[in-house]
Amino acid sequence: MRSRPFALADLDAVVALIGRGELGEDVELDGKSRSTVASALGPPLVDPDRDVRLWCGDDGALRGFAWIRVEAVGAEVHGRLHYVIGASHDLSLEPEIVGWAGDRLAEDATGARRLVHPVAIRDLPRAARLARLGFVIYRSRVCMERTTAAPIPDLPLPPGYRMRASRGVADIDAYAAAFNQAFADSHDFSPLTVAELVHDMTQATYRPDRDLIVEDGGGAMVGFCYVTDDAAAPSQAYIGTVAVVRSHRGLGLGGALIAAALHALRADGVTDVQLHVDTDSPTGALRLYQRLGFTIRNAEVRYARSP
Repeated sequence: MRSRPFALADLDAVVALIGRGELGEDVELDGKSRSTVASALGPPLVDPDRDVRLWCGDDGALRGFAWIRVEAVGAEVHGRLHYVIGASHDLSLEPEIVGWAGDRLAEDATGARRLVHPVAIRDLPRAARLARLGFVIYRSRVCMERTTAAPIPDLPLPPGYRMRASRGVADIDAYAAAFNQAFADSHDFSPLTVAELVHDMTQATYRPDRDLIVEDGGGAMVGFCYVTDDAAAPSQAYIGTVAVVRSHRGLGLGGALIAAALHALRADGVTDVQLHVDTDSPTGALRLYQRLGFTIRNAEVRYARSP
């Protein structure tokens, strides 16, 4: 067994390995199209030369794959590790993958750092193996879902606000500012950069008409509902982010944005909508989504260790 860097020519093999899911799915990329996987493994999200690693057998066949996203989170630096191992007889790769990730994180963080790995709650064998490698439960979140066939409420904005579709890159500076103001008090907050937004908004799958924005009476962006989709599943959509600037919370803006997004998605032929939310979100987002008809599909536990 040998490890080597990732190259674009490896993309099909990586997608196939993720799709097999024999030892638990990659909760970030499982079921995603080739183009979505390619986007996730490139800049500015990750450096493919340093942040992605492959493990191959003597015959050259791909046996394991890992990637890490290094982010500043408060006073710490976090490495969000994802990995897939193809078969049970290759489980000996797991400590090597974790060791590689720890070394990679140490390159960018000499102070406090934390290696974090999300695991589907039903994947008990992986959780047990991580515990033996020194990981402990750090945080949890749930995946929620809703069908657009169920009644969708009409939730108007309060007076003095208006809703519009995104103008894409023309809104980038205001978008980044609104995101960072909205989530500065959330768990594991890492500031959103303009480069990351440019990356997202220049993807072929980006739909400005599905990216709804709320402005106050002065025209300032105070909230948004960012919806993504995937060419592999045109009847499904994912609410990636619902943000309301803290000084405008409690007015019903978040609910109005989600309801408007659901109406638009149903009109566009989308039948199933999903989202993720931290179980202990300080904004009470879980309760809001439940009131809007979302139910819990599955849960994810984030395990962490400090290398």
